[in-house]
Amino acid sequence: MKLEHVFAATNRQPDSTYWVPESDLLLASARSTLIVHRLCPHRQSRIQSFNRHSSDINRISGDKNFIATASINGEIILWKAIENELIQIKHLEKIHSDAIGSLSVINFDKDNNVICSIAGDFSLSLIGINTQIETVTSKKHLFKSIYPICVASTKIHRNNGNRQILLAVATSDFFVRFFLVDKELSAELKETSKIQIGEDWSTSLKFSSSSLNESIFLSVANKDSRVRVIKIFKQAGEEEPSEDRLQVDKKILIEDEFEIKTETILRGHSNWVTSSCWVNINDQLHLVTSSMDKSIVIWSSGNEHDEESTGVWPDSARLGDFGGANMGFLGVTAGRSDSGKLGLLAHSYNGAFYLWWWNQEQESWKSSISPSGHFGPVRDLSWSEDKTFLLSTSFDQTTRLYSRINISDSVFWAECARPQVHGHDIRCMTTIESNRFASGAEEKVIRVFRSTRNFRENFQAITGYNVGETEGEPEGAAVPALGLSNKAVFEKQGKVNADREIAAHESYMEDQFTALNVCSVPLEADLLQNTLWWEERKLYGHGSELQSLTSSPDGKWLASSCKASRQSQASIYIWDASQNGKPAALAKLEQHQLTVIQLRFSPDSKRLLSVGRDRVSMVWKLADEEGASWELEKIFDKSMKAHSRVIWNCCWLSSETFVTVGRDKQLITWNLSDGEWIKSSSFTSDQALTAVDCVKMKDSEESLLLLGKEDGTLELYKSDKGELKLETTVTKDNSHHGFVSQVRFRDSSMVATCGEDHQVKLFSL
Repeated sequence: MKLEHVFAATNRQPDSTYWVPESDLLLASARSTLIVHRLCPHRQSRIQSFNRHSSDINRISGDKNFIATASINGEIILWKAIENELIQIKHLEKIHSDAIGSLSVINFDKDNNVICSIAGDFSLSLIGINTQIETVTSKKHLFKSIYPICVASTKIHRNNGNRQILLAVATSDFFVRFFLVDKELSAELKETSKIQIGEDWSTSLKFSSSSLNESIFLSVANKDSRVRVIKIFKQAGEEEPSEDRLQVDKKILIEDEFEIKTETILRGHSNWVTSSCWVNINDQLHLVTSSMDKSIVIWSSGNEHDEESTGVWPDSARLGDFGGANMGFLGVTAGRSDSGKLGLLAHSYNGAFYLWWWNQEQESWKSSISPSGHFGPVRDLSWSEDKTFLLSTSFDQTTRLYSRINISDSVFWAECARPQVHGHDIRCMTTIESNRFASGAEEKVIRVFRSTRNFRENFQAITGYNVGETEGEPEGAAVPALGLSNKAVFEKQGKVNADREIAAHESYMEDQFTALNVCSVPLEADLLQNTLWWEERKLYGHGSELQSLTSSPDGKWLASSCKASRQSQASIYIWDASQNGKPAALAKLEQHQLTVIQLRFSPDSKRLLSVGRDRVSMVWKLADEEGASWELEKIFDKSMKAHSRVIWNCCWLSSETFVTVGRDKQLITWNLSDGEWIKSSSFTSDQALTAVDCVKMKDSEESLLLLGKEDGTLELYKSDKGELKLETTVTKDNSHHGFVSQVRFRDSSMVATCGEDHQVKLFSL
């Protein structure tokens, strides 16, 4: 099994991404997984993933090609990027006793690195690592009455020829404190100076260079919506006062060597400034800041060698998502592709990526396609009937559509649409036809969606696939004010009526939908609003939040179940899946005692398999072609030596053979022989089994079966005449980290998986 692609948002932390300098490698964290993307201006490329941390990664920092990642349990891993590959150098456990809140890396030469970190245990830690002789030295400084918030570090060249480490630490008393320490970490940390920053906590510190020779800038982002730029420079003779420039007091950093002064205060954001980074554009230094006001601002530095300079830093560009559903930006990083093209990548509060590339000819920034994925646990997957796209649904309240893009000889996987952006956590979904699907959430309602004309045309343009036109197809869809339903829009640009009367003094969005005419993958802003599918039906009947949905292979029936704590709630409903089907359930199947966790129709659509929390599996048989009558054919309970604990998942090997897996670590195969259902085989795994699916191999009677485990492990088996043989176990790095929610084969050449780690993974076989 080869990992083809990973779809995941980044963690909700300011420094959860890092762009490796002079490389197209982007490092992003998804829960405890480190994902390596290759950023290209016109496509998404090969991806690596690493499951080396034992808990969520909340900080990534680096210097040159050395990168450190830190997690909430206090551990740190040092990595090195070599020729577009990431290699682990050192794993440091329990550096802090609390979550690490800020991280900085200094690379002195090819062998010596120093990692600076602060955490919730009130400590500042310095770890020196010699990668050649594999030695580790450490130094720790404890803040007694103040809380350290963030840290930045750089190398400083002294007049005596020595190189030391200069640390800047923002503390809870609104000061930035400066410390000096030798690179061998042999002496104690010494606070040399401090400067007060506003009247609120600082959120980010970034030096403009990894080395201080003559001068350097330090950006200080703050919750008061301002950014201070501090200049550290070598002492010189007394300057004559200038009438054109505000004179500020200078502070001594190192006696007779370096001074500190406030260079400028930047006011341009209207909310918290969350992060910053430094870039060179046309040989001029620029500061890039991100904010919760949904904007990215690029500030031009003044020319320090110009005697007429006033020290004013104007904003040369503003980027971002103005309006829409974005809740603001948490971080920003900059880098260059292999071809030398300058890029900026920001991530929002919801983990979405926004990527811009610098156009040298037009001297402007251009939005580009970027990685994407869910920012909550992914609960369900389903391939379209014609296997042209994959749908996934998550507790982040979205349903997302992925497909293989085929543009200008570039072939890659990407998110093509977001058919449902909801107000409730979505737990289950199933495709009905190539252009329809149903989903269920905690609101107890099943919603059935149909594709729109605008999606169909754009999808065909970027993939080459045609999902098919249906009668009465709308141009697009939009959600009304305070509504949850995707309503049809029949114009290229338009709105839908609100679900309530809008008063005269209230504003209402005029253009809720704008038809896209794309020649590439839709950008994040368009995915949020302009790729919704039309909601054609609602199905009511369940009394609790939906748990499972499945559709029959012939497209006639839809089966559903909900959470249940007693038998009266544990009913299975059968629905007419056709476009103009009856609004009421065709049948109600009552036999389970607790929640029915998973439902699957047999390949011939004549049987329905249900498994539940009551440790029982059941097979229901279609009794009439109208779907109104389903007979209980068999109950598989402890009398048949079935599962002893919760049954998590199931699948059909054929119309007369199925498999069940559960918390008791068992996989059991059941077979219909001479009109009787029997237990044909079973085996016990080392972990609870949470997900299973199978597919017939091409031109063979054998089947492939993929198992997902509670710890995230994925195992591929081959079934030949009822016997299962282990073919391969997916490596730890490419597996999930935690509960595998669902696995679904497209065919015998590709399979998709999802889990609690917020990831959707695609594997080729």
